Amino acid sequence: MENEQAPIFSEKYAITGTRIVIIFSVIFIFMKLFAIFSQGLWLIPNLIICLPALILGYTGFWLLQNNKAHIGFVVFSLIVFILVRLYEEQMQLYFYQMFQA
Repeated sequence: MENEQAPIFSEKYAITGTRIVIIFSVIFIFMKLFAIFSQGLWLIPNLIICLPALILGYTGFWLLQNNKAHIGFVVFSLIVFILVRLYEEQMQLYFYQMFQA
């Protein structure tokens, strides 16, 4: 019983969590692109805000292709997405003001 791992750290949960990160990344990017083209939101700030989702989605896809899924990636991605969603409006204003000149 000493070598038993907690179920949350098993490879099965890491693979499932990585797939969820990939799916959420794709949905987030499509949501931002839809907002840009249909509602006329600022182009550059919203594309910059999409970068973490693009990077995490690609990284998750690479991890699944190479069978290296890890629960740490899932937790890190969760924290990044929470922070992006919490500070999304402030980041949009900041990037808009930065690139407005």
